[in-house]
Amino acid sequence: MTTAQPARPSHAKRQKVSFIEPCADFNGYNLVRLPLLGHLYLGAILKRNGHDVRCYSENLRRVYHHRRGITEKRILESDAVGISIMTPTANRGYAIADAVRKANPKVRIIIGGSHATALPDEALRHADAVVTGEGESKILEAVNSDTKGIIRGERVQNLDDLPIVDLKLLQGFRPKLLRLTPIATSRGCPFDCSFCSVTQMFGRRYRFRSNELVLEELERRTKAGFTNFFFYDDNFAADKTRTKKLLEGMLRRNIHIYWACQARVDIARDDELLDLMRRTGCVTVALGVESVNPRTLVDYNKKQSVTDVVNCIVKLKAHEIRALCMFVMGSDSDTSLTVRETVRFLKRWKPRYAQFSILFPIPGTRFYDRMLREKRIWTRNWSLYDGSHVVTYPKNFTPIQLLDQVRWIWKQFYSMPWLTGYSVFRYFLWKWERINKKYLLYLPTVKTPKRLTQADALVAASERSA
Repeated sequence: MTTAQPARPSHAKRQKVSFIEPCADFNGYNLVRLPLLGHLYLGAILKRNGHDVRCYSENLRRVYHHRRGITEKRILESDAVGISIMTPTANRGYAIADAVRKANPKVRIIIGGSHATALPDEALRHADAVVTGEGESKILEAVNSDTKGIIRGERVQNLDDLPIVDLKLLQGFRPKLLRLTPIATSRGCPFDCSFCSVTQMFGRRYRFRSNELVLEELERRTKAGFTNFFFYDDNFAADKTRTKKLLEGMLRRNIHIYWACQARVDIARDDELLDLMRRTGCVTVALGVESVNPRTLVDYNKKQSVTDVVNCIVKLKAHEIRALCMFVMGSDSDTSLTVRETVRFLKRWKPRYAQFSILFPIPGTRFYDRMLREKRIWTRNWSLYDGSHVVTYPKNFTPIQLLDQVRWIWKQFYSMPWLTGYSVFRYFLWKWERINKKYLLYLPTVKTPKRLTQADALVAASERSA
């Protein structure tokens, strides 16, 4: 691994800096154009230190065309360009970096984000510097100096040290363009699900912004005309006592908004919390259900039961809050029976929304490491690592069988009589199939290697003899 080389003395001059959040080739899971917050925090820090900063989210406006190159002149006039990549956006991020380098070799290119944190040497092939982990403590060094190589970020211990995000840095931004305004109150997660990259990036200890600062940000946004919010926290109710105080503060200050969040199903154990959520305008909670197969929940290290999931859906309905149940299909314990059981579960408990992802190995996770050891990854095309493609050899399906099962369950759910989103689903399915014509033609030719099927047969035989 390449480490950072000593830097020359930092430049004092005001720098032109552009941050880019690349888009994925296809994102059918995000019906709302919602920028990530990481590059906006970095931009706010640099702006506070006198730099000329602009941020670009390709979820709002594309900045790169594979034939025309970089389409934003301001990016090529920058002294430094920062690109934040996740695994499904890595290929496009690298293409943007290479296009900037080709058009203006003098631009300093910095890459960060969760994928670069897991595979920094790969990212460094396209950049002057790679910042791993949380970049707020190192962004001034990365921009002001000529440091080359890998710069290791440090976790922000006091989140109140971060500035409130300036949404005006976001190019192409208009208040009406964002149906949901992003906000975050915490970082970290102690649960460490086997397929999740959150702990790699933000650690297993919760860190919180003070309620006072969160309330101040909400007041600023509402005065600017924003009324709909999405809390980016991986578990909004991680500290229930603290969350209740935040919601009570919203009531005291007459902050009238509509909002959605992500949470674990254990929020259902606290009726006082659910009541406060409803009274402050919570309309939807995204639940990491993952599976209705108890063995799969163990595989994922989820630390919850199917009974917990049912209880949460019922409780949310009782408080007039919609549940978005998020499933991850394709564990070693999943079979076609799991898929049918999931449909029966959805028909019985009727959550308002559901989302179905295919299990895929994110670099830096324990699941990725295991798939590498077992030689079960058949492609390293990062653009396919988005939850809508099969990129491993599943244990109980061929790759095309797993994809067909997941497409089937999408169709089954969104054709259920109490739902009205089938036409929207059909559009996204058509769009996905159009983009993935070559993938759909190739996937049936991907066969599970004999060494894996033979190993499964040996395991099954040993289980029968036991």
